[in-house]
Amino acid sequence: MPTDVEAKRSPSLPLFVHGAVLLAVLLATASHLFPPINLDVGALLYVAKRWLAGDRLYVDVIDVNTPWAIALHVPAEFSALHLGLDGPTWFSIYVLIAIAISVALVRRLSLHHERELGALTAQALPLLTLFILGVDPGHSFGQREHLMMIAAIPYLVAAALRASGTKLPNGERFAIALIAGLGFAIKPHFALPLLLVELGLLFDRGLRATLSDPVPWTIAGVLGAHGLIALLATPEYLSVIVPLAASIYASPDAALAHIGEVLIGPHLVPVVALLPILAVIAFASRMPLLRSLCLFVAGAAAEAALQGKGWDYHTVPAQQGTLLLVVATLTQLLDRQVTAPSSESARLIAAAMVLPFLLLDGLRVQPLREQLKFGGGEVHAWVDLMEREGANERALVLSPGMYPQFPAMNYADFKMAMPFLTLWPLDGLYDHCDKGERGYRALDALPPDEAFFFREVVAGFVDEKPDILVVDQYAAVHDCSGKPFEYLPYFMRDPRFARAFRDYRPLTKVGQYAFYERISAPLTVARERVPVARPAAVPPQPPKVR
Repeated sequence: MPTDVEAKRSPSLPLFVHGAVLLAVLLATASHLFPPINLDVGALLYVAKRWLAGDRLYVDVIDVNTPWAIALHVPAEFSALHLGLDGPTWFSIYVLIAIAISVALVRRLSLHHERELGALTAQALPLLTLFILGVDPGHSFGQREHLMMIAAIPYLVAAALRASGTKLPNGERFAIALIAGLGFAIKPHFALPLLLVELGLLFDRGLRATLSDPVPWTIAGVLGAHGLIALLATPEYLSVIVPLAASIYASPDAALAHIGEVLIGPHLVPVVALLPILAVIAFASRMPLLRSLCLFVAGAAAEAALQGKGWDYHTVPAQQGTLLLVVATLTQLLDRQVTAPSSESARLIAAAMVLPFLLLDGLRVQPLREQLKFGGGEVHAWVDLMEREGANERALVLSPGMYPQFPAMNYADFKMAMPFLTLWPLDGLYDHCDKGERGYRALDALPPDEAFFFREVVAGFVDEKPDILVVDQYAAVHDCSGKPFEYLPYFMRDPRFARAFRDYRPLTKVGQYAFYERISAPLTVARERVPVARPAAVPPQPPKVR
């Protein structure tokens, strides 16, 4: 570790190291401006665009996300409509702006309260926040969990200051609480880490200090307002989507059965292994920042496990919270050992803390990897096909998976010829079958949820007459006989669907997807130029339900 004397002799070295790390983080962060966007981000942008175009949310376009999660994507599509560029690009721009605001708030809190946080911690937090929010998400950039973390990190730093009795300016407290409320409102699950942090503050400060603190009440007000607006503006969310999802998708029993598997899965096991060690340090040392971070990570890991899926983006808050906790633990312990380090020394140590993670994360997420291979990938192949073959800009994709139709639908500016974004209900509908059921359920004996789903898909195909029909040939779902599900024969049982399908003929195949074109659609040239992905290079995509 350089001494203060050495730092004064060569002040340019700490500045150079800090500047080089900062530049590398900024360049990796800026790479998210290039396509492709995350598949779930594409799906939400699609829903937001349909909503903005006048479709009724949860009726004409059906998605399981909360109204606020969808509303966050409306500004990007509104900007694309009136200012040029496309929705995905605008969304990335807005996320980068949000990251800049979050880092600015953390920097302001850190530098104004260096005495409470420690000089090394105060220098490390802004750079680490930028790394966590800009580089670490990788392909999960813009996911709902990532958006929550953008709002959560300033709140967590402020929580540490609140625990130590530090008085924050009213405007600063309100801004941080408002942003935190908007972030934690994206998903109901996000309330758990928030609740644990606030309970920790209640235990530390007592009831009187908590009742007089405007931060939790502001956050509660935002969450309550979101619920009220959702109830009044989109009543179908509670009357249609919640019962539908609870019935065929988000079974609490199924989620609880997989909690253990998720906790010891590849995405959470490092968190589970490190958290007890870090918690002992945090609570034994009585450091408010470490205690708040520990409680947040515990809540984030619990909410990821309670969802029961084990998907990587569900664990983003727990992983990023742990990374923040690890670095904060090191800097807080060093702050207790180093007496009044110079600003140059503190910057050098802060950069040194982030540098190894920058290397490891670069090896893991490989910035620009997806962007560089976009032109030769499946998404680009889909976009090329749709732009050349889809005169009415409508497609029907018979697949329970999300990728690659999203984000291909966004870049091609296509509309799905059904209210559902995918065939995700099938995964839940055929997850269990009653005794004696074989194959597909008879049309005259479909349970209400399956009848509703079946009717909506058939009606969309018949009424919308999409120029392109895509059929997933990977059997991710099995019928009641345990046989691979064939999506086209499943719907062909309806005479209307079968008659409409007579107007279609095979076009080409891209990976595991068979493309059909509508015969009445105008033919185009050079069909053989459509890139066909080799099956070995494109692994089958299991159904992904959000």
